[in-house]
Amino acid sequence: MSSSSVSISILAVVAMQLSFIHNVLSLNQTNSYLQHICINSEGTYKQKISYESELKDHIDIMSNMLDYGFVHGVGGAGSKSYYIKVQCRGDASESKCRSCLLTAFSGILRRCPNNRGRIIWYDNCFLYISELYTFQKVDYKHYLYLHNAKDVSGNTKLF
Repeated sequence: MSSSSVSISILAVVAMQLSFIHNVLSLNQTNSYLQHICINSEGTYKQKISYESELKDHIDIMSNMLDYGFVHGVGGAGSKSYYIKVQCRGDASESKCRSCLLTAFSGILRRCPNNRGRIIWYDNCFLYISELYTFQKVDYKHYLYLHNAKDVSGNTKLF
């Protein structure tokens, strides 16, 4: 076998491996912003720095508890209480879920400054912050519809 055919074979193998690595890494890589809602009916907070600092500390703690893709928490006291829910896509890894949560938190602070109630959706997760206790309750007022233009292929009954 000549050295040029060996080089071509090696290049072909390397190209296939790089293509495979790229395809694997591109799975579930999007974390696109989808939508947000500022829940104005819950009011605003005045002490922005302390409230956001407490929320940030709580989010940091919650980001280390995402091994199952869902976590909720309660913080504050009295009229300054808040409730947080985070849910990630089922196929999002723990690190992608954590990254999405931190992105969502910074995104919602920008989009809904001073709001006590706010929700933000990204491709990999959603973050819900509210002054109302909503755990184990369905929120019928604030939602996001997603659709896919592609038809379901395969077993539609299992879908």
